[in-house]
Amino acid sequence: MKSKKIPILFIACFISPFLIAAIVLRLGWLPDHTVNKGQLVNKETHIQNWQNPNGYLWTMVVVSQSGCDDFCKNQLESVKNVQLALGKKSEHVGVMLLSRNIKTDLAIPIQVVNQDDLISDEIYLVDHMGLVVLSYPFSAQENLNKPVFKGMLSDIKKLLNYARSS
Repeated sequence: MKSKKIPILFIACFISPFLIAAIVLRLGWLPDHTVNKGQLVNKETHIQNWQNPNGYLWTMVVVSQSGCDDFCKNQLESVKNVQLALGKKSEHVGVMLLSRNIKTDLAIPIQVVNQDDLISDEIYLVDHMGLVVLSYPFSAQENLNKPVFKGMLSDIKKLLNYARSS
């Protein structure tokens, strides 16, 4: 009797996870929420001619189609505050302004690109290879931005914790 139960239990241990997974997928029991706070960029978007001279693992990117107006400067200031909030991990995260053409005296790295896939009213999180991963909305009303920046800070901390080279 014992010898017949062992192979059956052995096979059941290997088949049952596949059966459970198939049932979960068919019945739509997957969770709707995600852990990240930003919006995952669905379309694979690489920034053309990406330059990462400081070797940052992640870069918070502000996009400006024309010159950097007051709205753009508010975005940059807020993003710099997020970088400062990272503490000692801030050395792995950079801030960059992307624009078609810009002449400014901002003390921030500027990269001139023609990137039509990126929206000016959003802040993007870009990996060290120039892949746009997450986007965050930015509003002119500061009270709407606080939860966004808390979420951005949370996402960056998680990504840095999972990075092997940091």
